[in-house]
Amino acid sequence: MTAANRHSLISLLREYKDELTFGPEEIPSTASTVMERRLNVDLLHRAVVQKKRHVGPERAVAANAKVQKLLEVGFIRECQYPEWISNVVLVKKPNGMWRMFVDFTDLNKACPKDSYPLPKIDKLVDTTAGHALLRFMDAFSGYHQIPLCPEDQEKTTFITNQAYIATR
Repeated sequence: MTAANRHSLISLLREYKDELTFGPEEIPSTASTVMERRLNVDLLHRAVVQKKRHVGPERAVAANAKVQKLLEVGFIRECQYPEWISNVVLVKKPNGMWRMFVDFTDLNKACPKDSYPLPKIDKLVDTTAGHALLRFMDAFSGYHQIPLCPEDQEKTTFITNQAYIATR
């Protein structure tokens, strides 16, 4: 990157610094009266409770830390007697940190396929050809910005060593 491009990029980021977030506690939330997500679960599909998978001690510490952080900022909550339970999956990132996912395989099977899928990755790569700069944004837990409707929240329950947790 040239010095001029670097200077322009830094100026742009400084200009819009109020639009960027640096931690989950800074992520704005959309009011449920404005917009909320809904799950289109087939009512004929039975609820699935996945058998709890045991994770190693290093992964358990990472999962507990992530869950604690999300509980503190109100993105998730503990729940009791859920009908759907999914396991967490932890994957080590190249920088040594752990990324936590929830295995919603069974919940996804209970929902009909999307008629408008995301574009194919090869088309996305082809459209970037010829550009001097390319940056992939992490979206930093952006899915928390649009709340899940209350009747669907417990369908997204996942289990950790700590408790049953549902997303909001």
